Amino acid sequence: MKTTLFSTLLFCAFNLFSAAVSAQTKADETALNALLKEAYAAFEAKDAHRFAAIFTDDASFIPPPGYYTKGKAAIEASHVELFKMDIKVLKTEIRSSNIRFLSPDVALCTWTEYQETAWNGQLQKGETVGSVTAVRQNGKWLTATCQLTPVMN
Repeated sequence: MKTTLFSTLLFCAFNLFSAAVSAQTKADETALNALLKEAYAAFEAKDAHRFAAIFTDDASFIPPPGYYTKGKAAIEASHVELFKMDIKVLKTEIRSSNIRFLSPDVALCTWTEYQETAWNGQLQKGETVGSVTAVRQNGKWLTATCQLTPVMN
């Protein structure tokens, strides 16, 4: 009898907790999707400061070429140089995405994208798999790590 009562209470507590987390994460999912959209908008606008603003001060960034950049200031500086190049995003299509909460203040965001870009007038197109570890700092979601991996065909 005690086991049944305990199991019932545990089940009810779990369901109440799950409902609370689910309700909380809808707002968080919206904020995380907005964070990723802001990254794409800043990149397409070629605004290095705006792009770096989505990162934590000690963030890690690995773009498709595979080099490693550590820290918001370095991420901004590398994008200042990148945006001096003749680069234009022609099309970006997010094909699939997933957000997984590792804790209330840590989320893993993954997605696949198809992108067409003109580099020095040359069309480049292909798929990329993206992964962001986002953390909530002072009530705001920011990118702690970001890795973009080209899909080889």
